[in-house]
Amino acid sequence: MMMATLQTAESNATTEHGQPVCWVNLGTTLNNTTLNSLLQEQLGQGHKHFVLECSELSFVDSSGLGALVSQYKAVKAQEGNLVLYRITPFVQKLVALTRLDRILPIAHGESTLHALLNPPPPEPVNNDNY
Repeated sequence: MMMATLQTAESNATTEHGQPVCWVNLGTTLNNTTLNSLLQEQLGQGHKHFVLECSELSFVDSSGLGALVSQYKAVKAQEGNLVLYRITPFVQKLVALTRLDRILPIAHGESTLHALLNPPPPEPVNNDNY
């Protein structure tokens, strides 16, 4: 069973704003202990942007699903991004069945990943009508 590993920001991956992106290879099995400890440590060090590499993921238990949601919320609270990348058909079915695909950003390719890590700035509010 291959567990999650961290590939640190030393890999040239940055957002358009120059912030480092932490790549996390989820391995073959996802549970809450592994994901929570890994991401919380990185959030504590000031990292805000995460790509969760899912290409080898073949087993996710209910605690793993809960960890995905809780860590997504924690990252968003720090004004960061968390993206599931290259998910397997198994994971695609799982997130669709649980409707997590409506919450968690998923990138199947590099262009989608780039867009999710670098969202456009919010539109300015026009107060002329008030």
